[in-house]
Amino acid sequence: MATQSLEARLVAIDRVVDAEKLEQKNDAREEVGRFEVAEVRIRCRRPLVYDAHERVESLGRFALQRGSRLGGGGIILEAEYPTSLAKAVTGEHLTWTEGRISQEARAAHFGHEGAVIWLTGLSGSGKSTLAVALESLLFRRGIASMILDGDNLRHGLCADLGFSLDDRAENIRRAGEVAKLMAESGLVVISSLISPLRKERASVRSACHAAGIGFAEVYVEASLEECEKRDPRGLYKKARKGEIRGFTGIDSPYEKPEKADLNLPTSKESVETSVQKLLQHVLAMVQLKDGDRESGEGPGGQI
Repeated sequence: MATQSLEARLVAIDRVVDAEKLEQKNDAREEVGRFEVAEVRIRCRRPLVYDAHERVESLGRFALQRGSRLGGGGIILEAEYPTSLAKAVTGEHLTWTEGRISQEARAAHFGHEGAVIWLTGLSGSGKSTLAVALESLLFRRGIASMILDGDNLRHGLCADLGFSLDDRAENIRRAGEVAKLMAESGLVVISSLISPLRKERASVRSACHAAGIGFAEVYVEASLEECEKRDPRGLYKKARKGEIRGFTGIDSPYEKPEKADLNLPTSKESVETSVQKLLQHVLAMVQLKDGDRESGEGPGGQI
């Protein structure tokens, strides 16, 4: 790596990606086959000067060689910075503060319930386009809403995270927590994130349901081929050239929803059609019945 050369050995294979289905293989593996993509752990015989590839490319890529034969290459997804080694804060001395305004009272005040609408799909599938259009339509109907866009979050709240699967999981956890809190305040939150793994999406759903918040997983469906044709920012071209590593659909997996609440095949229908289907689904979730509009009372008491 860079000007360094040292002995190392493979100690664990964490994940192997199926190159055809672009999904994670779950079988236990002791080796990585030719042309396969994998996340592995490598132990070096002596200390190594390195960095995460996304921070310093020249110190984050390496080649593997046995004798005079080149066996493969890779990038470092995670560096053990002090922040990543810090102990998690325990809740032993923490308390949860409850406000006086119940969710029912907020819903009666706003005229609609809060909810989390979770748009998932490959880059270029149309998530952001649909999110922006939906927000405008809801606004015209007097429904308070807000977009949580994955790229936008990485400019602030998640600026310290990379694109390894572990960092992506933390990115989704943070986005899910923010979405839940915003929905508890009465907003309809439109989350637009690739969120590639089912277990992370399921975790956000469970957290919302536990808080009494409506959650809808919306699969913005477009094939990899279609997304590459669109490629509005040229990201797929860069990923194919190896300029971007860990890109979902190319060398990082995307797991399609098995039971999405709504499927929007954007390669087969117009934006207008998809937006209207999405709007009707959301309205059915958040609109109050006549009796609910008159009540300002809930578990937190009358306001």
